Amino acid sequence: MESADHRPVAIVTGASRDTGRAIGMRLARQGYDLSLAARSEEAIGSLQQELLDQGASALVTAVDLTLAEDRRHLVSRTLDRMGRVDVLVNNASVAGLMRYSATGWAEVVHQVDLDLMAPMHLTRLVTPHMIERHSGDIVNVLAAGTGKPIGRSAPSATAEAGLDYFTRTLRKELKGSGVSTFSVTAHASSGGGTARSAVVASQVSKAIHGTAIQTYVDRKTHEVKAFPGIGEKLLGASFSSAGFNRSDRRRPANV
Repeated sequence: MESADHRPVAIVTGASRDTGRAIGMRLARQGYDLSLAARSEEAIGSLQQELLDQGASALVTAVDLTLAEDRRHLVSRTLDRMGRVDVLVNNASVAGLMRYSATGWAEVVHQVDLDLMAPMHLTRLVTPHMIERHSGDIVNVLAAGTGKPIGRSAPSATAEAGLDYFTRTLRKELKGSGVSTFSVTAHASSGGGTARSAVVASQVSKAIHGTAIQTYVDRKTHEVKAFPGIGEKLLGASFSSAGFNRSDRRRPANV
């Protein structure tokens, strides 16, 4: 059942890792209840307790996001237990570089399933609910960005490029529905570890609240600085704020 105070609910995948934790903590501070997805409940127990200490409800679901049945279970459990989904943050991904010619095919499929197919399927599962409510945000976190190709990253780069294109294409399809789609990236220049996680969490927050001021240029990726409202018209491309792709709708400031 939906909670009495109608707090918005965000699903965050990959929540047991640094970036997922940072996103969860930031959204909790902004009044969201969290549905956290991780491979094991034990790995995310400490984050769940921290969120509870902040007064946020925190539902944890152990899932293998490469399995369609687990993805369906995550969304249906969230709706059953929390009553709504206002935000979906697709953050889970496979880390590390691999030489394509020396990588087993099963590993390639696993990476594409997790980095591309899982976000697409989860988006498909939550979109009807969001459209019915005329409100929702879908944020796809890109681990390395879709700029200049990097060696030994063929599966991940291909999956991320596909996910970014999916995000921008779906944005056009959903125009006027009340549902927005975004992609967010922290490039290498954002730092690593805690610093990078903080950048991503900040950009996720700015995306769903429509408060981003400008994009960030990382010269290594040959991206261009632009301002919301004119960037896509001038460049005919997506935004990247530390990788930030903006949709056509601003979220109400009080949500």
